[in-house]
Amino acid sequence: DVLVRNGDFDSEPEGTLTQWHHTGGGIKLVPGVTGMALGTVERWNILDGFAQYIDTRCLQKGQIYKFTAMSKMWNPFDMPVCNPNQVGLGGERCLRGNIKSVPWEGEVTYHFDFAVVAYPYQQGKWNQMHGVFKVSDDMVGAQSVVLYFDGVRDSEELMIDDVKIFPIETECPGNIIRNGDLETGDTMWWRFIGPHTGITMVENVVFGAGNSGWSARTNLRQFYFHGPTQMLNTECVTPDNWY
Repeated sequence: DVLVRNGDFDSEPEGTLTQWHHTGGGIKLVPGVTGMALGTVERWNILDGFAQYIDTRCLQKGQIYKFTAMSKMWNPFDMPVCNPNQVGLGGERCLRGNIKSVPWEGEVTYHFDFAVVAYPYQQGKWNQMHGVFKVSDDMVGAQSVVLYFDGVRDSEELMIDDVKIFPIETECPGNIIRNGDLETGDTMWWRFIGPHTGITMVENVVFGAGNSGWSARTNLRQFYFHGPTQMLNTECVTPDNWY
C-alpha cells in the first residue's frame, strides 16, 4: 500500500540509502527526526536533490495518493530560512516534491510541486511536507515513474525523513475537508491558486471560528478566482447527495 520504500532510512541498524538516488551532487545519511535521514552533499544547482523510482505495477488510474514527509535545510554558514508561499525556483523557495513519468516512447510528463512544505516554516527545525496526487494516464504503464525533490537555492543542503505515499480511498470521515479547522497550526493539505497568492496562518481567537485559535488568510490575491484550494477525495462523494 505504501509506494515509497525505505522512507525512514532505518531498515538497517546503521541506516541505509537503499532505493534512493541523487539528482546532481551526492547523498548521505544524516541524523533524522528519529534515527537516520537522507541528506544531500555539495549541491551546485537548484535542480539538485534526491529521487526514488516508484513501482509502476502498484499504480491504478484514478487512484488518489497522499504524501507526507519531514524536511530540513542547512548550510555551514548560517541558519537557512525559506518561504512556503514562494512558487518560483531558487530564492526563498522551500523544498518541493515532483513526479516524472517516462514513457516507452514519446515525451516525458512532469507533475511539478505536487508536494510542498506547510506554512509556517520553522527555522532550523524539521518541517512537515504534504501533498496529494491522482494517478494519471501518463503514469500507468510508463517505463518509469520517478519521485524527486528539488527547487531550493544551490547554497543550501537538503534533508528529508519519514517519507510516505499511501492511498486515501478509505479515508471518508464526516468532513471530507482535511485540516478544515486549521488546528494543526499549519497549512497542511491546503494550496492556493494565483501566481503571487499565498496563505498565512493567523493565531488569534478573534479571527478563528468556534473558539478556534487558528485561522488562515490569503496574501496578494490579484483576481476574484485566486484563493485557497484543496483536492478532494472523489471516492468520498456520492452522486445525487448534497454536501
